[in-house]
Amino acid sequence: MEPSTVRGIVTKSWLRFNWVVLLTAFLLGGGCGANVTSTDGGATELAAKPDAPTGVTATAGNQQVTLSWTAVSGATKYTIYYGTSTGVTPANGIGLTDITSTSYVQGGLTNGTTYYYVITATNSSGEGDPSSEVSATPTAGSGSGGSSSDTTAPSVSSLKTAGGTTIEATGTTGISVSTAYTLTFSEAMDTTTVSTSNVTLSCNSTSQTITVAAAADSDSISNNEFTITPSSNRPQGRSCTTTAGTGVKDSAGNALASAKTFTYTTRCATNDDFSNGDTLSSCYTAVQSSLETATITGGALSITVAQNLSTGTPGTGQRKTFASSNLTVTVRIPTFSGLSDNGDGCSLSIIIGTDDSVNNGGAEVGISSGGANNLFARGRNYGGGQPQTTQIGTGTTQAALAGVLVIRLTKVGSTFTPAYSTDNGATFTNLTDITSAVGSTYRLLLGALTSQGTATDTNCQFDDLTVTGGSATGQD
Repeated sequence: MEPSTVRGIVTKSWLRFNWVVLLTAFLLGGGCGANVTSTDGGATELAAKPDAPTGVTATAGNQQVTLSWTAVSGATKYTIYYGTSTGVTPANGIGLTDITSTSYVQGGLTNGTTYYYVITATNSSGEGDPSSEVSATPTAGSGSGGSSSDTTAPSVSSLKTAGGTTIEATGTTGISVSTAYTLTFSEAMDTTTVSTSNVTLSCNSTSQTITVAAAADSDSISNNEFTITPSSNRPQGRSCTTTAGTGVKDSAGNALASAKTFTYTTRCATNDDFSNGDTLSSCYTAVQSSLETATITGGALSITVAQNLSTGTPGTGQRKTFASSNLTVTVRIPTFSGLSDNGDGCSLSIIIGTDDSVNNGGAEVGISSGGANNLFARGRNYGGGQPQTTQIGTGTTQAALAGVLVIRLTKVGSTFTPAYSTDNGATFTNLTDITSAVGSTYRLLLGALTSQGTATDTNCQFDDLTVTGGSATGQD
């Protein structure tokens, strides 16, 4: 109805009409939840809630019921309400929500118990009325169609990381050391059999401690998805396997026909206990490979720089790259040797940029040959020459530091705080802050230094590298 006006004034009859329409919309739509819209002519319309689903069927199986129904026009999702007594409603039933298909298999049910169901449809205006009630009674002798026994073995559909990466049966690389996994089967499973007795995880042939639990359904099948959660990070750069054994059974009692194994390789981790010698080439970059011999063995990174190098004050080491962030890096130096000349040393650095030939900002802390005082900290902006070196730590002789030295470097904005511990990291002594330029990327460098013409090789060992505040590029 078009509004009647007299000199631009809306008449009372039009206002009374629209008030009646709005009140009707409120009552028919269930109150304030009604979706009321206005047409171009001013008349008011209701966007109706969806109809109740029709054609609902419930088919009994062995410990399961298969539900199906006819699609409702405009519905965006469905909710199944069920119980073990007749008279199920949305108010008293147990809800299975956010179902987007027109069929659903509910597994894990008790044979001999009758289950009652109603289904509702939902659109933008809300949830519609429930369907007529249907029921089914699972029995051990019934199959998916209710007339034959289910003797089909289940299968494993997929193994995915918590982030959704699909792990192929073999050959998948770069899997996070900290991820949980989702194991999905082709049908509803006997949840008591999908357990640590029948699902295993191992890395480098060493069993990993895990928990296995039913996960929230993301498809139309209930009790077919399970979360595998390791108790700790997996070792980096290692081959790992996740296996579902033949003790796993579906809700009808059928076991997997054969064990299903997924084999994959973990990626590098920023923190490192140096337990895996294979990760040196994949997880670190050599600064000057021609100058050094580097190995990971015995739980330590060992870097040796040869004696009698003819030019400069060669420094080398192994590094990781970080995007700009505030970092705290701690590393232990359990053993060192060959620190005999001024310029020999073992150190931890955070340096601006990714160019190993340039030191245009950052800081360094470490141990050198300094007589009675062997600890040092310095900025890493060389400018026209060597950075100023500050010898620190009165009484820190090499003998006193052997086996107990831990060094730490903290970056907050442009401020770097070096620190050291002489009791294996139980307590730290902070040194004078170093102010430096900032950049968009940084290098974390575990380095070895040797002075020109030194008479002995410089050897530095590092272990227990711990980084907080950021992860190295491409690493966990």
